[in-house]
Amino acid sequence: MITQLDTINYNDEYFINKFKSYKRISNDLIKRNCDENEINYLINRYNDSFSLYETLIRIIKKIDIHPKCKICNKPLPFYGNREIPFRTYCSIHCANSDPEVYNKQNETKLIKYKSKNNYKKIEKTCLEKYNTPNVLCSNTIFRENSLKTKELRYGNKNYVNYEKIEKTCLEKYGVKNVLCKGELRSTFDYSNAKYKEYKTKKLKGTINTSLPEKETFIKIKEKFRDAIYQYKSKEYPFMCDIYIPSLNLYIECNYHWTHGDHLFNENNKDDISILNSWKIKNSEYYKNAITTWTIRDINKYNIAKKNNINYLIFYSFEEFNKWYENL
Repeated sequence: MITQLDTINYNDEYFINKFKSYKRISNDLIKRNCDENEINYLINRYNDSFSLYETLIRIIKKIDIHPKCKICNKPLPFYGNREIPFRTYCSIHCANSDPEVYNKQNETKLIKYKSKNNYKKIEKTCLEKYNTPNVLCSNTIFRENSLKTKELRYGNKNYVNYEKIEKTCLEKYGVKNVLCKGELRSTFDYSNAKYKEYKTKKLKGTINTSLPEKETFIKIKEKFRDAIYQYKSKEYPFMCDIYIPSLNLYIECNYHWTHGDHLFNENNKDDISILNSWKIKNSEYYKNAITTWTIRDINKYNIAKKNNINYLIFYSFEEFNKWYENL
């Protein structure tokens, strides 16, 4: 809850008037134009907001509760300063699972095509225009025109302009391909690139996270208003899931199975057995899991221990709840 001290100088109307002249709003814009007390007000305004940007837009549009998906009840993605910043569904899958949407789609098809299945109409149109039931099949006028258009626009019959990509990579990173191997790869600063990628995603509100991790942050924010979602520092140079400044506490939510349910121990026979079973899978998905469990997570833990920081790892939402209830 917002205390009387928080609201003594500020209210929602204050922030609406402060930012009404800005056409484009972002987290960085808010931070540049707000002092510490104003930032604190925004942080504490809602207990279910995931960014200052979202908080400000919700204040402007008077959205007191972060909406949830009509079908699965998950928190909806935030789409920024649009006419409707939250949609009705969290995904296309949920939208298609709604009987109302399904029935409306069928009604539209009946009106337009006099059938719930419009493939026959599509085939008929393709036959009339291109003398083929499928415009993507070979030896059609459509395919020939498509190739001519690509060559006219991009200088080749492929949308990908490799020369332009190489030129851009050379200008920005000093290599022709940021994914190349060998000596050129070592010259590319991946850590800096990843950090820039993270900042861009956070600015746009497109950071992908699991639902339990979001629920963890929401619960923590109920007790600790200064809690920060996704945080990086000199002492802990990784994107930590949650940081609580008042406790100087770093929290990692390793809920996914790729974290192995516990820290990897090379001297533990069971851990070695699990590791070998993952290696047998011989897929990129399991290779990434091996790297996460045996290298990344260990590096994070060792850095936290070396720098003597307050550090907690939770391997399930239930494990977090037990800790939370005892606070």
